[in-house]
Amino acid sequence: MNTTKEELVAKILVVDDREENLYAMEKILKTLGCAIFKAHSGNEALSYTLRHDFALILLDVNMPEMNGFELAEILHGNKTTKRIPIIFVTAIHKEDASVYKGYETGAVDFLFKPVNTDILLSKVKVFIELDLQKKALESVKAELERSNKGLERFREAVTLFEHHPDLIYSLDLLGNYISINPAFEKITGVKNEEIQQKKLHFRTFTSPENLLSIEHYFKQSVSGIVQRYEMKEKNSNGDVLIYDVITIPILLESNVVGVYVIARDITHRKSLDLELLQAKEEAEDALRVKSEFLAMMSHEIRTPMNGVIGMAELLLELELEAEQRKYAEIIRNSADALMSVINDILDYSKIESGKMELEEEPIELKSLVQESFDLFTASALERDLKMEFYIDEELPQLIASDPTRLRQVLINLIGNAVKFTKSGGIYILVNQISHQGEILEIEFTIKDSGIGIPPLKMVDLFKPFSQLDSSMARKYGGTGLGLAICKTLVELMGGHIHAQEHVEHGAIFVFTILTKPFYFTEPAPLREIAATEMFHPHPITKTAKLHVLVAEDHPINQMLMERILQKLGHTFDSAKNGYEVLELLGKTTYDVIFMDLQMPEMDGFETVQTILGSMPEQIRPRIIAVTSSSSQIDKEFCLSLGMVDFVIKPIKIKTIAILLERYFPLRILT
Repeated sequence: MNTTKEELVAKILVVDDREENLYAMEKILKTLGCAIFKAHSGNEALSYTLRHDFALILLDVNMPEMNGFELAEILHGNKTTKRIPIIFVTAIHKEDASVYKGYETGAVDFLFKPVNTDILLSKVKVFIELDLQKKALESVKAELERSNKGLERFREAVTLFEHHPDLIYSLDLLGNYISINPAFEKITGVKNEEIQQKKLHFRTFTSPENLLSIEHYFKQSVSGIVQRYEMKEKNSNGDVLIYDVITIPILLESNVVGVYVIARDITHRKSLDLELLQAKEEAEDALRVKSEFLAMMSHEIRTPMNGVIGMAELLLELELEAEQRKYAEIIRNSADALMSVINDILDYSKIESGKMELEEEPIELKSLVQESFDLFTASALERDLKMEFYIDEELPQLIASDPTRLRQVLINLIGNAVKFTKSGGIYILVNQISHQGEILEIEFTIKDSGIGIPPLKMVDLFKPFSQLDSSMARKYGGTGLGLAICKTLVELMGGHIHAQEHVEHGAIFVFTILTKPFYFTEPAPLREIAATEMFHPHPITKTAKLHVLVAEDHPINQMLMERILQKLGHTFDSAKNGYEVLELLGKTTYDVIFMDLQMPEMDGFETVQTILGSMPEQIRPRIIAVTSSSSQIDKEFCLSLGMVDFVIKPIKIKTIAILLERYFPLRILT
C-alpha cells in the first residue's frame, strides 16, 4: 500500500494568546507547505495534541491561565506527546534564568521576539524534514508488515491447499483446470503435471448423468453466484463416493476470472445418516408396536375384569346369606386389588412409551381430598387410625388440573400410609406455596406414624419396582411401581415429589403441582361439571324407563350391561358389531347407545360415523363410548365424532346410573 501525499504533510502547532502574532506566524510558515494549526491558549493546544501528530510546536511563554512552561511540562509528561519538539517563542532576554527553565521542561530551542524570518524558517524546515522522514519510514515499516502478513496468509493457504483432505481445485472461465491439490490427484489419479501440460476440462472427470447439473452450477458461479450441491462420482478404484461441493467465484477487481471449487467426501457421513434414519424408523416402529400392544392388552385385560367386577357388584345387590355375601365381597375386593395392579402396570407402560397424557378439568380440592380419604375409612377404622386433613383457606375453591391423576397420586400415598401404619394416624396438609399471575403452586404433605423409611432406601424410593425389602413385598404386597408412577405424574403436573429424611417417627411425603384457579365464565358442559361427581357417594336414582341399545361383542360384558340396565328399570337390545347396530336402528327407536369401540367386522368409530351420516339429529339417540382405553386422544376423538360421553371399563352400576341421570335430567321420576 502506497502512502498518499496528503499523509506526508507536516503539521505545525502555533500557540500564542495574541491573534496578531498567530496571523504573522501563519503567513511566514505557509511558504514551507505545511499544515498550520493555531491555538489561543494552553487548553486549546492540549486539545489539538490529542487529535493530531505534530512535527513541531511553536510555543509562546507568557500566556494567561496556563503559561508556556506549564503547558510544556504537561506535554512532556504525557506518553503520547512527550516526543513532540517544542520551540519557545518569547520576548524574555536570552540571558534570563527562565531560558534554562524552558530547556528543563523539554524545549529544543528558543526564538526571541522580534523573530527573524530566515532563522525561523530554517529551524522549522529542519523539523519538517525530520517529521517527513519519520513518517516515510513508518509507512515503509507498515507496508513491510502488511507484506509479511500477506506472505504468511499465502503460506497458510498453500499449506491448506497441499495438505487438506478435501478436493480443492480452480477452473478458468472455460472450465479448464488451473490448479489441483494432492487430494484431487489421489482420488482421480490425475497428476498436476498433466494439468500444466495440457488443458483438461471438468467434463473429463464428470459422469454423463451429472454433466448437465454440473454445467449449470459452473455457469452460475461464473456469473458471480456461490453454489453448493451434492454429487455422486466414482473414484479411480470404481467406488461410488458422495461429495458436498462448494463453487466460489474468483474475483479480480470486481471481475470474475475463474472458479474455486472445494469438494468434501461425505460418503461415510451419509452412510451414518442412513443408519441413524433406519434406527429412528425402527425405534418408531417399535414404539408404535408397543403402543398398539399396550392398547390391545388394556382391552384384553380390562374386558374380562369388567365382567368379574361388574358381576360381583350385581351379585352383592342380591339378597345373599352371610357366607355367600362374604365370598362375593372377597371376589369383588380381590378383583379391585388385581385391577389396581393392572392399572399400575399399564400406567407404567404408558409412561415408558411416552403415552401418558393429562386432562384439565375443574376440581373441587376439598372434595377430592375427602373422597381419597373416604376410600380408606374402613381400613383405618379396623386399626383405630386417626385420619385428618387441612386445606389452606387461601386456596380457591376450584382449580384446573387432571382430577384422575391427582387423585391417583393421593390415593397411592394415602394407601401406602394406611398400609404401613398399625397405630396413630395419617394427616394431610394442603398449602398454597406461591401465586404468580394465574399460576398457583400447591403443596401436599402426607404424614403417617407408621414403620418409616430406612435412610439407605431413600435413594431408590421412586425407582420402578423398588420395595423397601423382599419381606415387604410378601407382607404388604404391591408392584413397586406406585411411587415411580407418582413421581412421573407429579412432574407432568409441573411439580416435584420427595420423602423427607431424618423423620423420627413414620414417614412424610411432600409433592407440589402447578395449576391455576378455575372460574366458570359460561355455563359449563354437563360432562365437565360431573367430572368429580363420579367419585362421590351417590344414590342410585331411577329415571323414567329408557330404551337402550348395548353394542358389545364380549358375551360376559354384554350380559353385565343387560343386568345393570335391567336393575335400573330400563329396556334394552344388544348387538355384537356395527352392522347389527345399524340393522336394529333401522327397526327401533332408542334413547341411548352404549357403544363399545372395539368390535369385530365394524368397530365403534366406524359405526358412529355411519349413524351420524345417516340419521337426523332430532331422532338420533345419544351415544356413549365404552372402552378399555383411557387415552385422552381417544376421548377427544370420540367427542369430536359426536358421542356425548366416555366410559372406561370396568363398568359399575353407579357409573351407568349417574350417566343416564345426567343426560336425561327432565325424566327423573318424582
